[in-house]
Amino acid sequence: MAKTTKTSRKKTTNKRKDNKPLILIAAIAIVAIAIIGVTYAIFSQQLTGEKTNIIEVGTLTLTLDESASEGVHIQNAVPVTEEYALGHYTPYTFTVTNTGTVKATYNLTLVDDEDALGEATKLEDTNVRYSLSKIKTPNEASAEPEETTKNLLSALDSRTLDEGETLAPGDKVDYTLYLWVDENATNEIAGQKFAANINIDAVQQLDE
Repeated sequence: MAKTTKTSRKKTTNKRKDNKPLILIAAIAIVAIAIIGVTYAIFSQQLTGEKTNIIEVGTLTLTLDESASEGVHIQNAVPVTEEYALGHYTPYTFTVTNTGTVKATYNLTLVDDEDALGEATKLEDTNVRYSLSKIKTPNEASAEPEETTKNLLSALDSRTLDEGETLAPGDKVDYTLYLWVDENATNEIAGQKFAANINIDAVQQLDE
């Protein structure tokens, strides 16, 4: 009986010794998994800044006010002198105002009003004269025009009445436009018609 007991104790001791490598391997595996988990967490981290970057875009707005005028037209479509036209005709008056928040440069052109022309024969620019006066002011208009141009419409490049005018926010330009049939026009213009509108092409002007 005594021998049997001693042998059993030896076997039990050996089994405990054999289990130590297994426990060590398991512990190493757990630590390795933990390290891998930490490493993954570090490399997948996302950071969000607390400051906000804002870009405010200015507004480009030019307003064409022609409320005080009856529109672009030629009165009593017969040939007259410049003196007579400026002394007897009612001009087309309008104002261009920069109501936006950025400086703007614009071109002012005269374009045909196809709807108003209808089926009528168009009166050619070689038979139409114009006089354009302008007053540019930041606030209130002065008494005298700053600039006046007079010529045949056919002398204009693409009917551009004014180009490269620059307005700061709040600035405006008052225009006075006369149109009449040139005194040298012949009877061939009988029954012909002139109809046009003012067109503004503007771009933002960046300060240097």
